Order: sequence, then C-alpha cells, then structure tokens
Amino acid sequence: MAFVTLGDPSFYSTYPYLVRAVRNLSPKVRAETIPGVTAFSACAAAGEIAVQGNERLAVVPVTAGADLRAVMEGFDCTVFLKVGRHIGRVREALREAGLEERARLYERCGFAGARQGPLEEFTSADYLSLVVVKK
Repeated sequence: MAFVTLGDPSFYSTYPYLVRAVRNLSPKVRAETIPGVTAFSACAAAGEIAVQGNERLAVVPVTAGADLRAVMEGFDCTVFLKVGRHIGRVREALREAGLEERARLYERCGFAGARQGPLEEFTSADYLSLVVVKK
C-alpha cells in the first residue's frame, strides 16, 4: 500500500484514517510510515524560528469548536493550521487578544507561488495556509 501526503503523515493528516480503513478491509496489509516535515516546521524555516528555550508552542487546527483566543493566551507562540476558509475567525480572535500585529500568514509554504507576510496584508488565504502568532 502506498499513500502520499503533504507534510508529516501522522500530524493532522488523512493518513491514519486511511490506514485504519484499509486494515479493516484487509488486516494483513503492511503499512510503513515514513515521517515527513510538518507544515509549521517548513514555514518556521522559511521565516523565523518559532520557539526557543522555555517558550511554549501550541499547534491548533482551526475548527468550529476551537477557542482560539484561549490558546493564544496560554502560549508564547501559536500556530493555527487549516486557516483558509476560517481566516475571518482567526482575525477576530487576534483582535480580541490584541495580537493582530504579531500574526504572520504562510501560504503554500515550500511550493511555487508560496507567499508569506503579516496577516494584515492578506484578504484571503489558500487551503494550504497557516498563521503563526509569536508574542
């Protein structure tokens, strides 16, 4: 069995669901997981170091139930994954927390046409986008 994914197959990926489904159909299928580079690690390398020393990092997918502001309050650096269609919600949480100017958007990091910059410069975001908020 082969399954190719962007990023690391074990980190917010479809891969574990697919492996489980295939094994339910055919328990003898062998699966070997080869780690990849997470999106936030690739973006940190393209921009600036996300955390150092005793700084605390949170990596959170933007979902309907996520309390974005509470996460930012408890960590030195917050990475919001899957920002695309939720960019307005992320902006609102940043405004409420007073961290708008600390947010940087990374779009299609590692691909041709990749963009990055202060979140305030973007009116929309691609599906392959994340936001890093460093206090």
